[in-house]
Amino acid sequence: MKYLATAFFLLTMMMITVSCSKDDGNNVSTNSSAPREKGEKDDQGEKNNKGNKNDIYNVGQYEYYGTWKINDSTVVADDFGWLWYEYCSQIPDSYIDPYHPNSFGICFSTQIDPYVSYQEFPIKPLVYHFFPEADIAHVVFATQISGGPSMDKWTILFNITHQYEIEGDESANSAFLLSWLNPTGHSDNALYYELKGSDASAYIHFTVVVTTKDEDYFGLSFNIVPHKSLLVFDRQTEMITFSLNMPSIDIIDKDFTRTTRQLSPEYTITYNSHKIIRHNVGN
Repeated sequence: MKYLATAFFLLTMMMITVSCSKDDGNNVSTNSSAPREKGEKDDQGEKNNKGNKNDIYNVGQYEYYGTWKINDSTVVADDFGWLWYEYCSQIPDSYIDPYHPNSFGICFSTQIDPYVSYQEFPIKPLVYHFFPEADIAHVVFATQISGGPSMDKWTILFNITHQYEIEGDESANSAFLLSWLNPTGHSDNALYYELKGSDASAYIHFTVVVTTKDEDYFGLSFNIVPHKSLLVFDRQTEMITFSLNMPSIDIIDKDFTRTTRQLSPEYTITYNSHKIIRHNVGN
Protein backbone atom coordinates (compact mmCIF):
# COMPACT_ATOMS: atom_id res chain seq x y z
CA MET A 1 0.00 0.00 0.00
CA LYS A 2 2.77 2.45 0.87
CA TYR A 3 4.40 2.00 -2.54
CA LEU A 4 1.06 2.58 -4.28
CA ALA A 5 0.49 5.71 -2.20
CA THR A 6 3.92 7.11 -3.09
CA ALA A 7 3.41 6.30 -6.76
CA PHE A 8 0.00 7.96 -6.76
CA PHE A 9 1.45 11.11 -5.21
CA LEU A 10 4.23 11.29 -7.79
CA LEU A 11 1.72 10.75 -10.59
CA THR A 12 -0.51 13.55 -9.25
CA MET A 13 2.37 16.02 -9.03
CA MET A 14 3.69 14.92 -12.44
CA MET A 15 0.31 15.62 -14.03
CA ILE A 16 0.31 19.14 -12.59
CA THR A 17 3.91 19.72 -13.72
CA VAL A 18 3.25 18.41 -17.23
CA SER A 19 0.19 20.64 -17.54
CA CYS A 20 2.54 23.60 -17.01
CA SER A 21 5.29 22.42 -19.38
CA LYS A 22 4.03 22.22 -22.98
CA ASP A 23 4.91 24.12 -26.17
CA ASP A 24 7.71 26.52 -25.29
CA GLY A 25 7.41 29.98 -26.83
CA ASN A 26 8.41 33.60 -26.55
CA ASN A 27 5.34 35.77 -27.26
CA VAL A 28 2.34 36.75 -25.20
CA SER A 29 -0.98 36.72 -27.05
CA THR A 30 -3.14 39.86 -26.94
CA ASN A 31 -6.58 40.93 -28.02
CA SER A 32 -7.53 44.03 -29.97
CA SER A 33 -10.98 44.26 -28.40
CA ALA A 34 -11.93 47.39 -26.47
CA PRO A 35 -10.49 47.29 -22.93
CA ARG A 36 -12.70 46.88 -19.88
CA GLU A 37 -12.00 48.63 -16.62
CA LYS A 38 -10.93 46.56 -13.60
CA GLY A 39 -13.91 44.80 -12.10
CA GLU A 40 -16.22 45.50 -15.09
CA LYS A 41 -17.97 42.40 -16.52
CA ASP A 42 -20.25 41.70 -19.48
CA ASP A 43 -21.72 38.64 -21.16
CA GLN A 44 -19.41 38.75 -24.18
CA GLY A 45 -16.40 39.16 -21.91
CA GLU A 46 -17.41 36.09 -19.95
CA LYS A 47 -17.69 34.09 -23.20
CA ASN A 48 -14.28 35.30 -24.33
CA ASN A 49 -12.67 34.43 -21.03
CA LYS A 50 -13.81 30.82 -21.34
CA GLY A 51 -13.67 30.11 -25.05
CA ASN A 52 -11.39 32.44 -27.01
CA LYS A 53 -7.71 31.51 -27.02
CA ASN A 54 -6.87 35.00 -28.35
CA ASP A 55 -8.61 36.71 -25.44
CA ILE A 56 -6.54 39.34 -23.67
CA TYR A 57 -6.56 37.28 -20.50
CA ASN A 58 -4.96 34.26 -22.19
CA VAL A 59 -1.23 34.84 -21.78
CA GLY A 60 -0.03 31.24 -21.71
CA GLN A 61 1.67 29.34 -18.91
CA TYR A 62 4.46 30.41 -16.60
CA GLU A 63 6.53 28.70 -13.94
CA TYR A 64 8.11 30.97 -11.37
CA TYR A 65 10.53 31.22 -8.51
CA GLY A 66 9.40 33.76 -5.95
CA THR A 67 9.20 35.00 -2.39
CA TRP A 68 6.42 34.43 0.16
CA LYS A 69 5.29 36.80 2.86
CA ILE A 70 2.90 36.46 5.79
CA ASN A 71 1.65 39.98 6.30
CA ASP A 72 4.88 42.00 6.00
CA SER A 73 7.28 39.23 7.06
CA THR A 74 9.23 37.26 4.45
CA VAL A 75 9.10 33.51 5.13
CA VAL A 76 10.52 30.33 3.61
CA ALA A 77 7.87 28.20 1.92
CA ASP A 78 7.62 24.42 2.33
CA ASP A 79 8.41 22.38 -0.75
CA PHE A 80 5.60 19.83 -1.19
CA GLY A 81 8.01 17.12 -2.32
CA TRP A 82 9.99 17.56 0.87
CA LEU A 83 6.85 17.45 3.05
CA TRP A 84 5.88 14.13 1.46
CA TYR A 85 9.41 12.75 1.89
CA GLU A 86 9.39 13.90 5.52
CA TYR A 87 6.08 12.14 6.12
CA CYS A 88 7.10 8.88 4.43
CA SER A 89 10.40 8.82 6.29
CA GLN A 90 8.48 7.51 9.32
CA ILE A 91 8.13 4.11 7.64
CA PRO A 92 10.74 1.85 9.27
CA ASP A 93 12.99 -0.37 7.15
CA SER A 94 11.51 0.87 3.89
CA TYR A 95 13.18 2.29 0.80
CA ILE A 96 12.21 5.91 0.12
CA ASP A 97 13.20 7.61 -3.11
CA PRO A 98 15.73 10.40 -2.53
CA TYR A 99 14.15 13.81 -2.31
CA HIS A 100 14.56 16.05 -5.36
CA PRO A 101 13.57 19.71 -5.00
CA ASN A 102 10.74 20.87 -7.23
CA SER A 103 11.73 22.77 -10.36
CA PHE A 104 9.50 25.78 -9.64
CA GLY A 105 7.43 27.36 -6.88
CA ILE A 106 4.19 28.37 -8.60
CA CYS A 107 2.68 27.77 -12.02
CA PHE A 108 0.27 30.36 -13.45
CA SER A 109 -1.70 29.13 -16.47
CA THR A 110 -4.48 30.54 -18.64
CA GLN A 111 -4.50 27.99 -21.48
CA ILE A 112 -7.73 26.26 -20.34
CA ASP A 113 -9.26 28.35 -17.56
CA PRO A 114 -6.94 30.53 -15.47
CA TYR A 115 -5.45 28.81 -12.43
CA VAL A 116 -2.49 28.70 -10.07
CA SER A 117 -0.88 25.40 -9.11
CA TYR A 118 1.54 25.06 -6.23
CA GLN A 119 4.76 23.19 -5.64
CA GLU A 120 5.28 25.03 -2.36
CA PHE A 121 3.36 26.97 0.28
CA PRO A 122 4.35 28.48 3.68
CA ILE A 123 2.50 25.84 5.73
CA LYS A 124 4.91 25.50 8.64
CA PRO A 125 5.52 29.27 8.96
CA LEU A 126 1.75 29.73 9.26
CA VAL A 127 1.49 26.96 11.85
CA TYR A 128 4.28 28.57 13.89
CA HIS A 129 2.49 31.93 13.72
CA PHE A 130 -0.48 30.41 15.56
CA PHE A 131 1.33 27.71 17.58
CA PRO A 132 4.84 29.06 18.24
CA GLU A 133 5.67 26.24 20.66
CA ALA A 134 4.73 23.45 18.24
CA ASP A 135 7.50 20.95 17.52
CA ILE A 136 6.38 19.76 14.09
CA ALA A 137 7.26 16.25 13.00
CA HIS A 138 5.38 16.26 9.68
CA VAL A 139 2.40 17.70 7.81
CA VAL A 140 -0.29 15.95 5.76
CA PHE A 141 -1.92 18.22 3.20
CA ALA A 142 -3.83 16.39 0.42
CA THR A 143 -6.67 13.88 0.57
CA GLN A 144 -6.07 12.64 -2.97
CA ILE A 145 -3.17 10.65 -1.55
CA SER A 146 -3.99 7.90 0.95
CA GLY A 147 -2.12 5.28 2.88
CA GLY A 148 1.27 5.48 4.55
CA PRO A 149 2.23 4.96 8.16
CA SER A 150 -0.37 7.17 9.82
CA MET A 151 -3.87 6.35 8.63
CA ASP A 152 -5.35 8.26 11.57
CA LYS A 153 -3.96 11.49 10.06
CA TRP A 154 -5.63 10.73 6.73
CA THR A 155 -8.85 9.97 8.58
CA ILE A 156 -9.01 13.34 10.30
CA LEU A 157 -8.06 15.14 7.08
CA PHE A 158 -10.74 13.28 5.13
CA ASN A 159 -13.36 14.14 7.76
CA ILE A 160 -12.34 17.82 7.73
CA THR A 161 -12.64 18.14 3.97
CA HIS A 162 -15.80 16.02 3.84
CA GLN A 163 -17.50 18.33 6.34
CA TYR A 164 -16.57 21.39 4.31
CA GLU A 165 -17.96 19.71 1.19
CA ILE A 166 -21.26 19.08 2.99
CA GLU A 167 -21.34 22.80 3.73
CA GLY A 168 -20.91 23.56 0.02
CA ASP A 169 -17.16 24.02 -0.39
CA GLU A 170 -15.80 21.37 -2.75
CA SER A 171 -12.33 22.91 -2.98
CA ALA A 172 -11.05 21.94 0.46
CA ASN A 173 -9.53 18.64 -0.67
CA SER A 174 -7.57 20.11 -3.55
CA ALA A 175 -6.86 23.77 -2.76
CA PHE A 176 -3.16 23.14 -2.15
CA LEU A 177 -2.77 21.54 -5.55
CA LEU A 178 -4.64 24.04 -7.71
CA SER A 179 -6.64 27.27 -7.30
CA TRP A 180 -8.97 28.39 -10.12
CA LEU A 181 -9.10 32.08 -11.04
CA ASN A 182 -11.64 34.44 -12.65
CA PRO A 183 -10.49 37.33 -14.87
CA THR A 184 -11.84 40.56 -13.37
CA GLY A 185 -10.28 43.43 -15.34
CA HIS A 186 -7.22 44.85 -17.06
CA SER A 187 -5.24 48.02 -17.60
CA ASP A 188 -2.42 48.99 -19.94
CA ASN A 189 0.06 47.55 -17.48
CA ALA A 190 -1.67 44.61 -15.81
CA LEU A 191 -4.23 41.84 -15.93
CA TYR A 192 -6.32 41.12 -12.82
CA TYR A 193 -7.64 37.74 -11.66
CA GLU A 194 -9.69 36.84 -8.60
CA LEU A 195 -9.71 33.51 -6.78
CA LYS A 196 -12.75 31.49 -7.85
CA GLY A 197 -14.88 30.36 -4.93
CA SER A 198 -18.15 28.53 -4.37
CA ASP A 199 -21.55 30.22 -4.25
CA ALA A 200 -22.36 28.07 -1.22
CA SER A 201 -19.33 29.03 0.87
CA ALA A 202 -17.65 32.26 1.92
CA TYR A 203 -14.24 30.56 2.01
CA ILE A 204 -11.84 28.27 0.27
CA HIS A 205 -10.23 26.01 2.87
CA PHE A 206 -6.55 25.14 2.67
CA THR A 207 -6.53 22.13 5.03
CA VAL A 208 -3.66 20.30 6.74
CA VAL A 209 -3.05 17.90 9.60
CA VAL A 210 -0.08 18.76 11.81
CA THR A 211 1.70 16.05 13.80
CA THR A 212 4.12 17.01 16.57
CA LYS A 213 7.17 15.05 17.66
CA ASP A 214 5.35 13.83 20.78
CA GLU A 215 2.79 12.14 18.42
CA ASP A 216 0.01 14.61 19.14
CA TYR A 217 -1.86 15.88 16.07
CA PHE A 218 -4.62 18.27 15.03
CA GLY A 219 -6.30 19.57 11.89
CA LEU A 220 -5.96 23.11 10.69
CA SER A 221 -7.76 25.07 7.95
CA PHE A 222 -6.51 28.35 6.52
CA ASN A 223 -9.78 30.07 5.55
CA ILE A 224 -9.29 32.12 2.37
CA VAL A 225 -11.80 34.70 1.07
CA PRO A 226 -11.93 34.30 -2.74
CA HIS A 227 -13.12 37.77 -3.79
CA LYS A 228 -10.40 39.40 -1.65
CA SER A 229 -7.64 37.14 -3.03
CA LEU A 230 -6.09 38.51 -6.22
CA LEU A 231 -3.45 37.69 -8.80
CA VAL A 232 -1.95 40.58 -10.77
CA PHE A 233 -0.03 39.79 -13.98
CA ASP A 234 2.38 42.50 -15.14
CA ARG A 235 2.02 42.70 -18.93
CA GLN A 236 5.51 44.17 -19.42
CA THR A 237 7.65 42.01 -17.12
CA GLU A 238 5.31 38.92 -17.14
CA MET A 239 5.75 38.66 -13.37
CA ILE A 240 2.94 38.03 -10.89
CA THR A 241 1.86 39.15 -7.44
CA PHE A 242 -0.56 36.74 -5.79
CA SER A 243 -2.23 37.64 -2.48
CA LEU A 244 -4.55 35.51 -0.35
CA ASN A 245 -6.83 37.10 2.24
CA MET A 246 -7.19 35.02 5.43
CA PRO A 247 -9.55 36.40 8.11
CA SER A 248 -9.74 33.21 10.20
CA ILE A 249 -8.46 29.70 10.81
CA ASP A 250 -10.28 26.56 11.93
CA ILE A 251 -8.67 24.22 14.46
CA ILE A 252 -9.97 20.65 14.40
CA ASP A 253 -9.36 18.25 17.30
CA LYS A 254 -9.00 14.46 17.03
CA ASP A 255 -12.70 14.06 17.81
CA PHE A 256 -13.44 16.42 14.85
CA THR A 257 -14.54 19.29 17.11
CA ARG A 258 -13.96 22.47 15.11
CA THR A 259 -13.06 25.83 16.66
CA THR A 260 -12.82 29.01 14.58
CA ARG A 261 -10.24 31.64 15.50
CA GLN A 262 -10.89 35.09 14.04
CA LEU A 263 -7.76 37.00 13.05
CA SER A 264 -7.59 40.71 13.80
CA PRO A 265 -6.14 42.21 11.75
CA GLU A 266 -6.81 39.77 8.92
CA TYR A 267 -3.77 37.97 7.51
CA THR A 268 -2.43 38.39 3.99
CA ILE A 269 -0.34 35.66 2.39
CA THR A 270 1.58 37.04 -0.59
CA TYR A 271 3.68 35.51 -3.36
CA ASN A 272 5.90 37.79 -5.46
CA SER A 273 7.60 36.16 -8.43
CA HIS A 274 11.16 37.18 -9.24
CA LYS A 275 12.23 34.72 -11.95
CA ILE A 276 10.45 32.98 -14.84
CA ILE A 277 11.53 29.36 -15.18
CA ARG A 278 9.40 28.48 -18.20
CA HIS A 279 7.08 30.43 -20.47
CA ASN A 280 4.62 28.87 -22.92
CA VAL A 281 2.47 31.02 -25.20
CA GLY A 282 -1.31 31.09 -25.04
CA ASN A 283 -2.19 30.21 -28.63
